[in-house]
Amino acid sequence: MNKTYLIVISPDCNLTSKALFYYIVGLGLQITVKETCFGVFIEGEKEEVEKAVEKAMKLEPNKLFIKERGYPIWDSRICRMKQKSGPRPGFLQLEAEYKILPIISEAIREAKPEIKLKEKKKRVKVEEIVNILNAE
Repeated sequence: MNKTYLIVISPDCNLTSKALFYYIVGLGLQITVKETCFGVFIEGEKEEVEKAVEKAMKLEPNKLFIKERGYPIWDSRICRMKQKSGPRPGFLQLEAEYKILPIISEAIREAKPEIKLKEKKKRVKVEEIVNILNAE
């Protein structure tokens, strides 16, 4: 199944869209990569795209942000080139998010989050609840 992701580069990052584009292309994966003003689009089979995202995130872990895209690259429904200009669908939201990425990057850097897996809670049987209520 094909997936399309947008990797957005924080404005305070030393990495450019072009450098990220060439890095991902250089991985030699069977994916389509398109450079944008905010980062890159990556499209292809789920496993291949996830490999590219994982490797890209190692470059600047706190300054690259991944967003799944609902449309494939060059989709005629939202592609401005195929529509002969017009407004960019979703651009205003992306622009607003882009402006606050340095703040988010700083928060992530300071927090140094530790990922802990929660233990799956076991379901309580009805009989156990009834026994507890009857005991009181």
